[in-house]
Amino acid sequence: MDIDSLIPYLLHLIVLHVSVAVGAIYLVYKYKSAAGNLPPGRKGLPYAGETLEFASASRSGCPEKFIRERSGKYSADVFRTSLLGEDMAIFCGAAGNKFLFTSQNKYVTSWWPKGLVKPFMGDFDNQQDQAAKLHLPSVLPLLKPDSLKQYTPIMDMMAKEHLHKYWWSPNPNPNNEQQVIQVFPLSKKYTFALACRLFMSVEDEQEVENLATPFVLATAGLVSVPIDLPGTTFHRAIKAGRLTRQQLLALVTNKKNELLAVNGRQRQTDLVDSMLMEGLPEIEVVKILIALFVASYDTTSAVLTFTISYLSDYPHIYNRVLQEHKDIVRSKEVGEALTWEDIQKMKYTWCVVCEAMRLTPPAYGAFREAKTDFTFAGYTIPKGWKVS
Repeated sequence: MDIDSLIPYLLHLIVLHVSVAVGAIYLVYKYKSAAGNLPPGRKGLPYAGETLEFASASRSGCPEKFIRERSGKYSADVFRTSLLGEDMAIFCGAAGNKFLFTSQNKYVTSWWPKGLVKPFMGDFDNQQDQAAKLHLPSVLPLLKPDSLKQYTPIMDMMAKEHLHKYWWSPNPNPNNEQQVIQVFPLSKKYTFALACRLFMSVEDEQEVENLATPFVLATAGLVSVPIDLPGTTFHRAIKAGRLTRQQLLALVTNKKNELLAVNGRQRQTDLVDSMLMEGLPEIEVVKILIALFVASYDTTSAVLTFTISYLSDYPHIYNRVLQEHKDIVRSKEVGEALTWEDIQKMKYTWCVVCEAMRLTPPAYGAFREAKTDFTFAGYTIPKGWKVS
């Protein structure tokens, strides 16, 4: 091959090398430019980040301590951290909340942590999309006033049974020792049993317990480092989540067979029956059930627990709530169940619950992912970062 035939190849190689070099220089420049404007903060331990600190603050009952310490140290607007194996920007204050709510689908999109998705949705196809896109038309009927009116006597009956069984001791302590009630575990027990009854018409106590055991193990992995190795919380959560899916799928399939047996004749239905009658596949019904259980389990229990805690701290508030309920009881026959109209009279009680949620929010907030690079308060949030 003569020199003339080599020239095009040599030129091609030179252009290729120059292009690669220019591209590399551009990427380095872009990275440094963005890195120079990243929100202040720290990533913590390799991979684990600051997840352990966040989990510790949550377990101590002061999750806001994690946010408050870092916003005071780094920035009152936004700071960076690493949680659940992800780079994350935490927005602080009203301005940050407003920016995130008004930027949905423009700068950010919904995102679910791996620790939440994998344990509960593990082997379901497209679980990320399906978890984010709940079939609202199937769920909203449960929240309509007509449905809530129908469920009020059931909730009243179950609350009375739960209180008599777990809260009120039939045999007073002979040593006059004060009875200790663990409110949060008992609240979660009641909340889960109520969800089983309203969502799936599961009433048998042993069946509820069989469903609750793996579910509780799976929820323990929601705020954990997503390392799937034997002995880790996340590994146990994945195994428990798999069992939960199997149990719910068997239950939904059985209910579908029952519906086919009655040949579409009208009957009293729960949420699962309603979704099956709309033609949703069993797996989709299970996904919705899991989403509802996860969304309601800890949050509802936390609201109950903190409300009771605040009532014990402020006797004058407790007395007003008690008086409001006594007035409702006096207006009813002995043994008569609560009605929707009775609940509408609990105006002061509702104000107390709202104030408890304001002082101690039951959820940390939603997770989102940056769709593109954007700036806030002078800082750059890179594409792919998680924000909250």
